[in-house]
Amino acid sequence: MADFRPDLILPLNASAEAGEASPARRLEGLLTNPHDLHIESLEQHRDRLLVQVLFTLLLNVIALLAIFYLIIPTTGDGRLFGSYLLSGVLAMVVSVRLLFMLTGARDLCANILLAALGSLLFGSSFYLGGVLSPTVIFMLVLPVLAATLMKRRWAYIWTCLVILAWLTLVTLEFRGHSMTALTFEANIAIVQTISLMGTLLIIIGVLMSYLVSNKRLHRSMQLSAQHLDHLASHDELTTIPNRRSFFEEAERALVRAQRQDSVFGLLIIDLNNFKQINDNHGHAVGDEILRNMAGRMRAGFRQSDFIARLGGDEFAVILGAVDHRSGMEQAIERFLQVPCDGVKSGDANLDYDCAIGGALYPAQGDSILDLYEAADANMYAAKNTQPEDG
Repeated sequence: MADFRPDLILPLNASAEAGEASPARRLEGLLTNPHDLHIESLEQHRDRLLVQVLFTLLLNVIALLAIFYLIIPTTGDGRLFGSYLLSGVLAMVVSVRLLFMLTGARDLCANILLAALGSLLFGSSFYLGGVLSPTVIFMLVLPVLAATLMKRRWAYIWTCLVILAWLTLVTLEFRGHSMTALTFEANIAIVQTISLMGTLLIIIGVLMSYLVSNKRLHRSMQLSAQHLDHLASHDELTTIPNRRSFFEEAERALVRAQRQDSVFGLLIIDLNNFKQINDNHGHAVGDEILRNMAGRMRAGFRQSDFIARLGGDEFAVILGAVDHRSGMEQAIERFLQVPCDGVKSGDANLDYDCAIGGALYPAQGDSILDLYEAADANMYAAKNTQPEDG
């Protein structure tokens, strides 16, 4: 959890706010937000993936169109038909992307894309050589797109449809149905090879988009889990560990001490006259004092010590490396030497002080509850010996 960054986390209601926006505005946000700064839901992840796949498909069709004109040897009619076919696919991809940007209906747009693409490829097979047509190989893209963009059942459905289309072509040819071959017969192998390479290129591009998108989603889920864990274990106001984390750490310290036959200390720190500060200066000043106190504790105790806010104006520390009472007193003295800069209240600089009580394991208790009660009693004893503020 060392790489957790709260500043990269969106508010918990971000998904709800995104859902209220129009499809175009929502998708625009998905496209313009940097990936590493956007924690997205599963639905947003799939939306972004569809846009990426459409873009990848667009680039690959443009590349195939260029290859078709420059490399693939065809008859004059074949070249004309091929250019119409690839241009039609290009127009279809652009149209589906625009439809998706307007409606945000991912499954509908994906199925429209696959249905239009499948119909175009299947129909073209009758003019480009039947089962020897390069468009037959391109049909492999359909189940890959379905598996990438939608739920598993759609991948099964489109796999079955592609197999059915292939069987239909085989059956028609077996029964003697005449199909036009616009490619030179001697170049059919070359055309099929280029078609296979183009198909693999599209599939690889789609799968790469899928893998990259899944990696980003996994990272987003990790950050969300870390964010929730941070919220559950840390105080929201001061950002230091909260009461639950403190007692969990105290139990771990107790187990270590029992196993190693060692000593550890527990401190309870309470601000003096905090209620009067809130009443006289307002809760905003009181909150600033609590944050200031947390900063002083970070500076005044060692990294091996565990600091926490128990609630209200009560703080606590687990001293993990003390051998005797003088060691605990030295830790308290180091903390008290950290200057209190005070907090602004109007034109005045408001100072505050605190009372500290401590207890050592095992001398003053062999359980966390006993240690807490002993430290709390010592804290109140220290508070009662301090002079009242006039």
